[in-house]
Amino acid sequence: MSAAKASLAAAQAKQAAAIEKAKEPRPPAEPVRMTPATKEANVIRDGELARRALEAHRAGDKLPRGKELETAIKRGDIKPTKDSEGRQYFENKKTGAVYAKSLNRSATSTTSRNLNHLGLTSTKYVDTGNGIIKSGGTLTSELAGKLRDMNRKNLEKGNAIEKFGAKTTDNALKKMENWQKAGAIESLTAKIQMKLEQRAAIKAATKDLEAKVKAAEQAKQPKAHEKTEQRQSTRDEKSRDSENTNDRPSDEIGRQALEKAEQLAQRAAPEPEKSAGQEASKTAERDTGYSR
Repeated sequence: MSAAKASLAAAQAKQAAAIEKAKEPRPPAEPVRMTPATKEANVIRDGELARRALEAHRAGDKLPRGKELETAIKRGDIKPTKDSEGRQYFENKKTGAVYAKSLNRSATSTTSRNLNHLGLTSTKYVDTGNGIIKSGGTLTSELAGKLRDMNRKNLEKGNAIEKFGAKTTDNALKKMENWQKAGAIESLTAKIQMKLEQRAAIKAATKDLEAKVKAAEQAKQPKAHEKTEQRQSTRDEKSRDSENTNDRPSDEIGRQALEKAEQLAQRAAPEPEKSAGQEASKTAERDTGYSR
């Protein structure tokens, strides 16, 4: 037991040193200022990605896993992309299908509280594909597991020296986690719990993406206040036309109507007939060339 404590203390010391080294001051990132037009474009794009991902999910299309996915990305068949809020998607360049990472996660691990320890400890179960293995059940093994999870950050993102130290720490902590094969009943219970957790996670992800689709549809439609302003403008124009007509004096309207009536009467009246004397006088003027 003393040897295990000594190894744990050494692992904790290395972990603390690596964490302190990683805490280097960095210049604050400048906030990205987005215009309303940019925000609206992002909402529409996010909704389109969510819509296509939901379509693929409901059609039963699945995202390749593991090495198959890595190979497809390297070939350029699948392109990773993210929306404006960081949601991970994968676009199939051949079929045009879009897969959401949140809809294609498979639960491969779960944790169960140990009732015989009054819930103070828990056991972690992992599906390796070849069976269920477990770890935990004691405070020492659980602490080793938590430290190992923290150590993975340096193992994945640290520099060469940090990665070397993290690898050594990881090996020591892995032994202390006390991984072992789970029994038949434990394995069956763990698989059922994984399935239930996976179903709940996909349900929550579906609801989240549906909200993004709805937000995009609202962004594409004219805003409610714009419609109200358009209707109010139309009513104002009609009101002004009506006021212009009603404001004209009645005598002016009557005078114009009388003038139009006189003009129509003059056009419709027949020309007056010429008298016989006038006709005879004009005939004599043409014959003699003499005018009275």
